[in-house]
Amino acid sequence: MQRFASKFLLVTSCLLFTITAQAESVILISSLKSHGTYQKTIDRVVADSLPRINPSIEFYKEDLSMLTDIENVDNLIQHINSKYSEKEVSKVVALGTVARALVSNNPNTLIPSSDKYLIAGPQLTEIKAGSTPKVISEAVRLEETINFASKHLPTLRRLVVIVGEDKNERTVESLEDKYSYKFDVTVWGADTSYDEVLKSAADLPPDTAIVFAGKLIDGQGNTRPTSSFVSDLVTTTQSPVFTTWVTAFVPGVIGGTVVSPDKVGETISKVLSGTLKTDEQLISTRLNFAALKRLGIDEQSLANDVIVLNKPVAFFDDAKKLTKYATALIATLLVIAVFLLFLSRVQSRKTTLLQKSEKKLLAEKAKSQTLFGVIAHELRTPVSAISMMTADSESGSSKEIYQTAQDLLYTIDDMSMMVNPDSARPIRMESILLKDFNELLHKRVSPVIASSGINYHEDHLVSDQYLTSKISSDFYRIRIALTNLIRNACLHSEGNNIHLTTRSVTDQKGDYLEWEIRDDGVGIKDADINRLFTAHERGQSKAVGTGLGLFIVKTFIEDIKGNISYQHSNGGGSTFVVRVPITLEVKHPIEQTVNNESARLDLNNKRILLVEDEAMLRMLGQKLVGTFSNTVETAQNGKEALENFNPATDIVFTDYFMPEMDGVELTKSLRDQGFKGLIIGVTAATIGDQVNDLWNAGCDDVISKPLTKDKLTATLVKLMHG
Repeated sequence: MQRFASKFLLVTSCLLFTITAQAESVILISSLKSHGTYQKTIDRVVADSLPRINPSIEFYKEDLSMLTDIENVDNLIQHINSKYSEKEVSKVVALGTVARALVSNNPNTLIPSSDKYLIAGPQLTEIKAGSTPKVISEAVRLEETINFASKHLPTLRRLVVIVGEDKNERTVESLEDKYSYKFDVTVWGADTSYDEVLKSAADLPPDTAIVFAGKLIDGQGNTRPTSSFVSDLVTTTQSPVFTTWVTAFVPGVIGGTVVSPDKVGETISKVLSGTLKTDEQLISTRLNFAALKRLGIDEQSLANDVIVLNKPVAFFDDAKKLTKYATALIATLLVIAVFLLFLSRVQSRKTTLLQKSEKKLLAEKAKSQTLFGVIAHELRTPVSAISMMTADSESGSSKEIYQTAQDLLYTIDDMSMMVNPDSARPIRMESILLKDFNELLHKRVSPVIASSGINYHEDHLVSDQYLTSKISSDFYRIRIALTNLIRNACLHSEGNNIHLTTRSVTDQKGDYLEWEIRDDGVGIKDADINRLFTAHERGQSKAVGTGLGLFIVKTFIEDIKGNISYQHSNGGGSTFVVRVPITLEVKHPIEQTVNNESARLDLNNKRILLVEDEAMLRMLGQKLVGTFSNTVETAQNGKEALENFNPATDIVFTDYFMPEMDGVELTKSLRDQGFKGLIIGVTAATIGDQVNDLWNAGCDDVISKPLTKDKLTATLVKLMHG
């Protein structure tokens, strides 16, 4: 009996602990403009950093940006307290004038059990229950900026400070007391007009520096945007211009000590997670690289915590910039190619109906083949170079670029449907981990999510077997479909949140994956639902678009035996569900077929000639072929190859499209001269009769760009040992 009672108490205690235990909650109350760049940057930094610091914290935000004054404080406090009554709120941070007033004036009634923190410029104040407010971090931007100017400008004799308040004796005396032993101090305040400031600045001697320390309001009560006024100031004066305002960072400004939104976001995250150090400040010194060089200030003389902006980096040494531009280029080409694919397919079908004779139809088809062959060649050539450069890289950014390049090459191959409108896009199965697919999808949609300012959430309701095993399907189609749906929600829903839920489903018919995209926007009218997936139908949306996105999604998913459905979201908005059948890959040892075939190749005694007109592809191709043979020669067109041809050559790789003499003419000429070695055609034009032209001219085989080690190995083994 005693043993039973002990077990009962233990189980009861565990249940009570489970019921009562709650995650710690924190709140950010902000009255800054929620749609402004400053607040968006703060939100992004907090959303990124807080989960890394403490993933168990529940983060909430109260937006008071629409309020210029609080008329009924008691009602607002009651609303907030009721909203979070069941949450264990431990900390509240207030940002913005209205938010600070609400929290500082009502510390004992607004979320009474929580600690409060106020952020005002570079000052952080702590208000704990039962205690008086305490400033825990404070810095003077103006003094830090003046100290920097004094240290790095040895010829400085005069300092002009522009402040957003009246020029009074106390301000002048305070600055003069600190710096009069170094230089003369002059303060221009709100009693000085814009025109007077600019005129006086133009007459300043060269040994003077200007510090912009506030939004100037002139004596006539006029105001101007900070960036506009500082731009005029920089172009008017010959004196170096410093600033303590992040919004005044315009071309020509030296920089200064400022409160930046990313620094505010980091501080908020540390305050909410309880990891803020006592000596941390809200300010950081930021300087423009070009301005430092203009003044002859050596970057090595700066403190370690100084941030130098706009520092030039060689393009090919800047991995982030290279990844950004390469990804943007490939993504743009991919979108254009997909758009042209479907637009041209529709147009091709209309053209077919108008053909009155077989002769005219064949003539039009031949013209299309030539046209799209050239287009495919011009598109595949730069993309092939990018694919070859990133194929064997292990870095994450290079793998992403390689995957995007492969997607674009798939789309270019699909352009064959424009020549033959009755052809179907081939199903390309690939096996990947679901985690890798979701990460790639997130990267693809991140730019449009960031630019729209919408909140994006992901949930994964997937069983363990789908996480540990590779899954087979046409993930190119799935990625294009999901990207279109998420992009549509960002641009057209007019909501604030998007939720992507991934779930696994197994029934008697097989295994499936579902992706649910849900938003809280305006939804779709019932009258428009039946036309959702029809080409060129756009409903009542005012946003720019072609009306092809959902048509493409439906076509791609149905081609792989999947389906897409729509329903209204609870509480408003739209929900799209994409379901596709998948196959779980059975784990087995990886075959080393290509490596075994490569071991059979011994080409070091073979002389190889590579003919390619594109310099980048010629260089990359020579390096790749050089892994098989130590004697690789190159030529930039057929004429040069023929004029300098060495009869001892064993293997010739020739491009199809080349100036002066193309690959077909070169192949015919070599065969006419009695060349018996291998000739392998290489072409980016996979559409039209170009491949057949190379075969008919005398090529032993034809392979498509981009050249890869696997393609070369398989082709050479087949020709030499087959």
